[in-house]
Amino acid sequence: MKKINRIIYKFVPFVAYISMICLVAIILLIVVDVFLRKAFRSPITGSYEGVQYLLMMVVFAACAHTQAKKGHVRVTLILNVLPWRVHCVLGGIFELLCALMSGAICYAAAAQASYMYRSGWLSDVIRMPAAPFFWRKRCLKPIHKSASFCRRPDNRQFTRS
Repeated sequence: MKKINRIIYKFVPFVAYISMICLVAIILLIVVDVFLRKAFRSPITGSYEGVQYLLMMVVFAACAHTQAKKGHVRVTLILNVLPWRVHCVLGGIFELLCALMSGAICYAAAAQASYMYRSGWLSDVIRMPAAPFFWRKRCLKPIHKSASFCRRPDNRQFTRS
């Protein structure tokens, strides 16, 4: 398990860099699009679609990093007043439900990507294949959940009352 943890924790920063690069690309694309629209009345064709696909990359790549750093939002108002064992049992149930939901999302993304690839589906304006973005979403979600399950127990946000 320690080897898996080391591999995941070494890989997660690279996924975070992907998210950062995509976010910078979104910012530049929007700024240049607005400038060209206002200055020359000639916007970038397909900038809206480009931002949509890049935003998908930002969200799913950032989830893995956030989960590994335990930076995700937790509702602890009610959980902190419960006994420690109940707290841990509920935490385990929530993690299991989250893993099942992540599996469903991965399956749906893979099915959508396969359909898009087989049918040759292209985006409406810039005629760019959309399937690779769904495959990336499908690949990044398991990294997100692996980071969640491989957290060290001493890094828990829960505290004994």
